[in-house]
Amino acid sequence: MADNEVIYWAITYCGRTPVVINREVFKMAQEYTGEKDFFGKDKYGFTFGKNVQLNKSTIIDVFKEERGDFKSFISGATANSYAYESLYSGNPGEYQTIIIGENDICESANDLYKYLGDMASPSQEEIQQFREEGRVNTYGETAPFMGEEVLKLLDAQNCGKVSPYITFGVDRIRVRYFND
Repeated sequence: MADNEVIYWAITYCGRTPVVINREVFKMAQEYTGEKDFFGKDKYGFTFGKNVQLNKSTIIDVFKEERGDFKSFISGATANSYAYESLYSGNPGEYQTIIIGENDICESANDLYKYLGDMASPSQEEIQQFREEGRVNTYGETAPFMGEEVLKLLDAQNCGKVSPYITFGVDRIRVRYFND
């Protein structure tokens, strides 16, 4: 990886009117449904939802029933809290890893605490409820073939080491949000 190479970008939105992210990667990631259309051609369906509406969509709206790698951290002090799910879909997804979820910079971050509880590891039921009802405020994607590297850097953000790390979306400690 070159020093000036972008391997991950993310956008976090805190406004009340949802912002739509309509990415070509969502249209690319289609899979065979096992059915034929009226003309006898194979039918394909979207793996992902057709777009993400930040501060409105849920993880289920975007990833549907496909399940990615779910990570969460609920801080008991001043560290950033977050919950995200990452999904790599290979060729149909242009070899990118899509990462969506919620961080605690926005007022709407109450979903993190409402569905995922306290600092303890959330149960499968809490995770499923968050996937179905928690609003996504952050969308990110990796450069092709860089998903594993990015996920390692995201995992390092709360491990207490002095190693390099990146945060999921906006870092609440370094950036202050003022509502409108």
